[in-house]
Amino acid sequence: MPKVKDGLPRWQDMGLPNIRYPETHMMRAAIQEVEASDSHEGAIAILEHHIGISEHKQEVSLDTPLWPLTIKRDNLPHIVEKRKDARERYVTMAIDTIKHPYEIWVAPYDDGLERYKFLGLYQQKYQMLVVVAPWDGRVLWNFMQTDLKSLNNHRCGKHLFVRP
Repeated sequence: MPKVKDGLPRWQDMGLPNIRYPETHMMRAAIQEVEASDSHEGAIAILEHHIGISEHKQEVSLDTPLWPLTIKRDNLPHIVEKRKDARERYVTMAIDTIKHPYEIWVAPYDDGLERYKFLGLYQQKYQMLVVVAPWDGRVLWNFMQTDLKSLNNHRCGKHLFVRP
Protein backbone atom coordinates (compact mmCIF):
# COMPACT_ATOMS: atom_id res chain seq x y z
CA MET A 1 0.00 0.00 0.00
CA PRO A 2 1.50 3.40 -0.96
CA LYS A 3 2.47 5.70 1.87
CA VAL A 4 2.95 9.46 2.19
CA LYS A 5 6.59 10.41 1.65
CA ASP A 6 8.62 11.32 4.72
CA GLY A 7 9.91 14.80 5.47
CA LEU A 8 6.92 16.81 4.20
CA PRO A 9 5.94 20.10 5.83
CA ARG A 10 3.40 19.50 8.60
CA TRP A 11 0.64 21.64 10.05
CA GLN A 12 2.87 22.72 12.97
CA ASP A 13 5.53 24.02 10.52
CA MET A 14 2.87 26.26 8.98
CA GLY A 15 1.60 27.65 12.25
CA LEU A 16 -1.84 26.06 11.80
CA PRO A 17 -4.03 25.28 14.82
CA ASN A 18 -4.07 21.86 16.41
CA ILE A 19 -7.38 20.31 15.38
CA ARG A 20 -7.28 17.81 18.20
CA TYR A 21 -9.09 20.44 20.25
CA PRO A 22 -11.19 22.32 17.68
CA GLU A 23 -13.33 25.29 18.45
CA THR A 24 -17.03 24.77 17.74
CA HIS A 25 -17.01 27.12 14.73
CA MET A 26 -14.48 24.81 13.02
CA MET A 27 -16.87 21.86 13.16
CA ARG A 28 -19.95 21.02 11.13
CA ALA A 29 -23.09 19.64 12.73
CA ALA A 30 -23.16 15.94 13.47
CA ILE A 31 -24.25 13.69 10.60
CA GLN A 32 -26.05 10.48 11.43
CA GLU A 33 -24.43 7.37 10.04
CA VAL A 34 -26.43 5.00 7.87
CA GLU A 35 -27.10 1.39 8.76
CA ALA A 36 -24.26 -1.00 7.95
CA SER A 37 -24.66 -3.88 5.55
CA ASP A 38 -23.84 -7.46 6.41
CA SER A 39 -22.23 -8.09 3.02
CA HIS A 40 -19.73 -6.52 0.63
CA GLU A 41 -22.35 -6.34 -2.14
CA GLY A 42 -24.84 -4.70 0.23
CA ALA A 43 -22.23 -2.14 1.29
CA ILE A 44 -21.59 -1.23 -2.35
CA ALA A 45 -25.35 -0.85 -2.91
CA ILE A 46 -25.54 1.55 0.07
CA LEU A 47 -22.73 3.67 -1.38
CA GLU A 48 -24.35 3.69 -4.82
CA HIS A 49 -27.70 4.75 -3.38
CA HIS A 50 -26.34 7.68 -1.34
CA ILE A 51 -23.90 8.83 -4.03
CA GLY A 52 -26.48 8.64 -6.81
CA ILE A 53 -24.87 5.95 -8.94
CA SER A 54 -27.15 3.56 -10.82
CA GLU A 55 -26.88 1.06 -13.66
CA HIS A 56 -27.51 3.99 -16.03
CA LYS A 57 -25.13 6.37 -14.26
CA GLN A 58 -21.66 4.88 -13.70
CA GLU A 59 -20.12 8.02 -12.21
CA VAL A 60 -21.12 11.19 -10.43
CA SER A 61 -19.39 14.56 -10.26
CA LEU A 62 -19.43 16.58 -7.03
CA ASP A 63 -18.24 20.14 -6.58
CA THR A 64 -15.52 20.77 -4.02
CA PRO A 65 -14.26 24.20 -2.94
CA LEU A 66 -11.40 23.84 -5.47
CA TRP A 67 -12.58 21.73 -8.44
CA PRO A 68 -15.04 19.03 -9.47
CA LEU A 69 -14.44 15.52 -8.14
CA THR A 70 -15.58 12.31 -9.82
CA ILE A 71 -16.96 9.30 -7.99
CA LYS A 72 -16.83 6.15 -10.14
CA ARG A 73 -18.76 2.97 -9.54
CA ASP A 74 -15.60 0.93 -10.24
CA ASN A 75 -13.84 2.46 -7.20
CA LEU A 76 -16.58 1.78 -4.66
CA PRO A 77 -15.66 -1.86 -3.85
CA HIS A 78 -12.25 -0.69 -2.64
CA ILE A 79 -13.81 1.64 -0.06
CA VAL A 80 -15.82 -1.09 1.67
CA GLU A 81 -13.53 -4.11 1.23
CA LYS A 82 -12.50 -4.12 4.91
CA ARG A 83 -15.86 -5.33 6.23
CA LYS A 84 -15.01 -4.95 9.91
CA ASP A 85 -14.84 -1.17 9.37
CA ALA A 86 -18.30 -0.99 7.70
CA ARG A 87 -17.28 2.27 6.04
CA GLU A 88 -20.59 2.50 4.18
CA ARG A 89 -22.03 3.81 7.49
CA TYR A 90 -20.15 7.05 6.90
CA VAL A 91 -21.04 7.70 3.25
CA THR A 92 -23.14 10.81 4.03
CA MET A 93 -20.30 12.25 6.11
CA ALA A 94 -17.84 11.54 3.28
CA ILE A 95 -20.09 13.33 0.76
CA ASP A 96 -20.42 16.29 3.13
CA THR A 97 -16.63 16.37 3.63
CA ILE A 98 -16.09 16.45 -0.14
CA LYS A 99 -18.47 19.39 -0.50
CA HIS A 100 -17.58 21.22 2.74
CA PRO A 101 -14.12 20.14 3.94
CA TYR A 102 -12.43 21.80 6.86
CA GLU A 103 -9.09 21.46 5.03
CA ILE A 104 -7.68 20.05 1.82
CA TRP A 105 -4.06 18.90 1.57
CA VAL A 106 -2.06 17.36 -1.27
CA ALA A 107 0.92 15.10 -0.61
CA PRO A 108 3.27 12.98 -2.71
CA TYR A 109 3.24 9.25 -2.02
CA ASP A 110 6.07 6.77 -2.41
CA ASP A 111 4.47 5.39 -5.60
CA GLY A 112 5.22 8.70 -7.37
CA LEU A 113 1.61 9.97 -7.32
CA GLU A 114 0.07 12.74 -5.28
CA ARG A 115 -3.15 12.28 -3.38
CA TYR A 116 -5.50 14.88 -2.02
CA LYS A 117 -6.72 14.57 1.56
CA PHE A 118 -10.02 16.17 2.55
CA LEU A 119 -10.50 16.53 6.30
CA GLY A 120 -13.95 16.86 7.81
CA LEU A 121 -14.52 18.05 11.38
CA TYR A 122 -17.87 17.26 13.00
CA GLN A 123 -19.56 17.71 16.35
CA GLN A 124 -19.53 13.98 17.01
CA LYS A 125 -17.21 11.14 18.01
CA TYR A 126 -15.85 10.36 14.55
CA GLN A 127 -14.30 12.70 12.02
CA MET A 128 -13.74 12.07 8.29
CA LEU A 129 -10.75 11.63 6.01
CA VAL A 130 -11.48 11.44 2.27
CA VAL A 131 -8.64 10.45 -0.09
CA VAL A 132 -8.80 11.63 -3.68
CA ALA A 133 -6.52 10.11 -6.30
CA PRO A 134 -5.18 11.94 -9.38
CA TRP A 135 -5.86 9.30 -12.01
CA ASP A 136 -8.61 9.93 -14.58
CA GLY A 137 -8.83 13.50 -13.35
CA ARG A 138 -9.56 13.60 -9.65
CA VAL A 139 -11.51 10.63 -8.31
CA LEU A 140 -12.71 9.49 -4.92
CA TRP A 141 -10.42 6.67 -3.89
CA ASN A 142 -11.24 6.08 -0.24
CA PHE A 143 -12.78 7.47 2.91
CA MET A 144 -12.51 6.50 6.54
CA GLN A 145 -13.76 7.61 9.90
CA THR A 146 -11.13 8.67 12.38
CA ASP A 147 -10.88 10.36 15.74
CA LEU A 148 -9.66 13.90 16.33
CA LYS A 149 -6.31 12.88 17.79
CA SER A 150 -5.43 10.94 14.60
CA LEU A 151 -6.60 13.56 12.10
CA ASN A 152 -3.55 15.80 12.64
CA ASN A 153 -1.36 12.98 11.25
CA HIS A 154 -2.86 13.56 7.80
CA ARG A 155 -2.07 17.28 7.77
CA CYS A 156 1.16 17.24 5.79
CA GLY A 157 2.31 18.21 2.32
CA LYS A 158 0.89 21.31 0.68
CA HIS A 159 -2.02 23.00 2.42
CA LEU A 160 -4.49 23.92 -0.33
CA PHE A 161 -7.63 25.01 1.48
CA VAL A 162 -9.12 25.82 4.86
CA ARG A 163 -12.81 26.53 5.34
CA PRO A 164 -13.33 30.23 6.12
